[in-house]
Amino acid sequence: TWITSPNYAVFIVAVLIQSKCNNFCQMVNLCSTQSHLRSSISGCRTAPSDLVFILDGSWSVDDINFEIVKRWLVNITMSFDIGQKFTQVGVVQYSDDPFLHIPLGKHFSSSDLIKAMESIEYMGGNTNTGKAIKFANDKLFALSERGPNGIAKIAVVLTDGKSQDEVLAAAEAARKKGIILFAIGVGSETEEAELRAIANKPSSTYVFYVEDYKAIVKIRKVIRQKLCEGNVKSGSCIAERVSKIVTSISSKLTNKPV
Repeated sequence: TWITSPNYAVFIVAVLIQSKCNNFCQMVNLCSTQSHLRSSISGCRTAPSDLVFILDGSWSVDDINFEIVKRWLVNITMSFDIGQKFTQVGVVQYSDDPFLHIPLGKHFSSSDLIKAMESIEYMGGNTNTGKAIKFANDKLFALSERGPNGIAKIAVVLTDGKSQDEVLAAAEAARKKGIILFAIGVGSETEEAELRAIANKPSSTYVFYVEDYKAIVKIRKVIRQKLCEGNVKSGSCIAERVSKIVTSISSKLTNKPV
């Protein structure tokens, strides 16, 4: 009979996998709907992700403000568990050209990562944001040892002026590779249209603006929360895709439509 056939065994395994996946989806959804900021952050501290900060190091920033950015960067990073199985952080500073300060996966402890961040020196130069986004896509995310294995890929672009090169093509290419882009504009020289072109949609979720560098501390908590949500949503999408595949397999085995 069919019950004793190999197909039945495969069907049972498929159902069990789907059940586990559904439980995971429910767990992820629970995390993403936590109303309290602290609970949201705690729920995804250990979510695996590749997180890259793309920092404007042009002349308009100046060395004093760049030190503020570095402190902000350290405070954001402390929200995550650092390690190969958790969050890997990369840092790019850009002006005329991008410079890789911290490759993804180089530091597997928070203390080592913070030391590396604190040692970053301000560059100075022009503002080629598009080139920096392309660099992050090609030289960090594409070369991540974890590859496209369901890891959340998130880039945070922090800039205080209009780019001197084109940003949309680079941002779109990154999005096609599954990279979630946030854009943070600092000061009056930034252009809203450019920030919207860089960031994912909706802009209300992925675009931020502050009046000056001292004010970036005001958005630290909300950025933490958004980064957490980025991790959670990525995991949810992957679980749902796996669940659909398993559902399709089980449907074929039972000759029932999905």
